[in-house]
This record gives sequence, C-alpha cells and structure tokens, in this order.
Amino acid sequence: MDLCRSAAAALAALACACDPSMLVGSDPSDGAVADSTVETMDEGAADSAPAVDADGGTVVTGDGSPIFFATSFENGFNDFGPNGADCYAGPGTAGTFNPAGPLEPMYPGPVHTGSYSGAFTIMTAAGTAWARCFLNDGLPQAAYYSAWFYILWNVTNSTGWNLLHWQRPLGDGGAVYLWDVSLVNEPDGTISPVVIDYVRNNYYDGAQAVDAGSWFHLEVYLQRSDADAGAFTMYLNDAPLVQLTDVSTDTSSSFGFHVGNYAQALTVQSSTPTGLVLYVDDVTVATQYVQNDGGLSP
Repeated sequence: MDLCRSAAAALAALACACDPSMLVGSDPSDGAVADSTVETMDEGAADSAPAVDADGGTVVTGDGSPIFFATSFENGFNDFGPNGADCYAGPGTAGTFNPAGPLEPMYPGPVHTGSYSGAFTIMTAAGTAWARCFLNDGLPQAAYYSAWFYILWNVTNSTGWNLLHWQRPLGDGGAVYLWDVSLVNEPDGTISPVVIDYVRNNYYDGAQAVDAGSWFHLEVYLQRSDADAGAFTMYLNDAPLVQLTDVSTDTSSSFGFHVGNYAQALTVQSSTPTGLVLYVDDVTVATQYVQNDGGLSP
C-alpha cells in the first residue's frame, strides 16, 4: 500500500451560522466556511468483501456483528487494506506507524493499546498538509465512529486542525465534504473539538478543552439521511458535546470516513518540533456506542 498517494485539497475555514435541533456547547459566530467543499484524491478501487484479519490487527465484518471495522494498527497502516480502505498523504507529509517507543529521537511514541499506534506527521509551514486513512463504501446507515488521539504539543491554528472527516466521493475523483471534527483554539488559548456541517455551512463548538500529552477519545454517532431525519452527535471522553437531530446528513452508498492529520497554518507551541505528529489508535466503526473502556454499550 502506498502511504504517500497524491491528493490535492484545501482545508475550509470554519463556519458560523448555526441552527441545530439540539446543541450542547457554545456557538461562535465569527467564522466562515469556504465556498469550496470538493476534495480531489486517488482512492483506488473499493473491495466490498468483508474480511477478518487473523493476525489481530483489523476486524471488518458483514455478519451482523456490532463491530463493522476496528484496528489498533498492530500491522501498521496495512490494517486499513480491506473493504475499500487505504491511506494517503499529501506533499511534505509522512504516514508511519510507531512501536511502543520513540518513533524519532524528538518524538515519543505513545500507544493506547497493544504495541503500535498510527503516527500521522504533517508539516504545515508551506501550506496545507495531510496524512490520513479512510474507509469507503458499505458503511452502516447509522454508526458510531470512534478513535483515540494523542497530541504532543498545543498548537496555534487559524483555520482548524481536522482529525475526523466524512465525505461523498464523486465520479471524477473529487469529493464533496459533509462533516468534520476538528480542533480549534479557544479565546483562553486551549484547544477544543468542533463540528463542521458542510451541508448547511454550520459550525458547532464543543467548548471542552483537550490536553496535549495524554490520550483523548473522540466518537461520533452519525445517522445518515437526506430528508432531515438524520442525526450527528460528537462525544469527547464519553461526554456528548454537540448533539444534532432532524438534520440531512447523507445516504450515498460510497459515503467515506477519514481519520488522521489534515491542517494548514498550524504553529506548534514549542521550539523543538519541525513537524506535527498526531498519534491515533483503536479506530472503531460500530453500530453500538464504544465506551472509553473499550467495551460496547448494552
């Protein structure tokens, strides 16, 4: 699998107008979503056959199990191989996986479970950069998308630092942005997760800080619908921060989910690093809520 597949995209600025059916958190009103919501990438052909990795790295099921997909990167980025999944990186970025020890002398290698985690490295000094993995095709109509994240340093960012992303691919190789969960700076300098709804150009701030130097758990419940019958809830460490109901989401069969590092204009609040590393572990797509202890809700 080629971890440096070419992609060309522009990270949209954050939106402002908000009209949720239900919202927990704050609603800033000084941002704006860029007009362009199309990303171009070469994602390859999707393999629709469900599979189970006997080595314990990836689980992809189609047999009614509540776990549709799960990986802890025990086999590196190759764990994203089955069922229309892959990884890609833009210019000036590197996608690697690390052992339970230093990835490089300047970067520690935290692991949430097992012996490995995914390390997505980007350098944004020259502009937008990205290194991500994705699942495409055949995702459940309603599912919980869950991953653990670890950041080494706090950052200052002007446009948002994307960790989770959903989009609808187009036949010409492009894609329409649908939803993002990103990190932004709050007025007090902390960073917190926000939801970007590209369908309506809305932006919702969870107003809950995450800490550098420790693992935090982001989870999204996404019920797909194109008739204002969908739902989107973002959780941080088991706490629901943004809850949206009766919204149009998407019903495309080629609906795609991306996890990793995507940003521009980030300034790391440290004089040491030359690149920005985002560690990701225990990525799960399930039809039941994934609790912080790793178990599924009843």
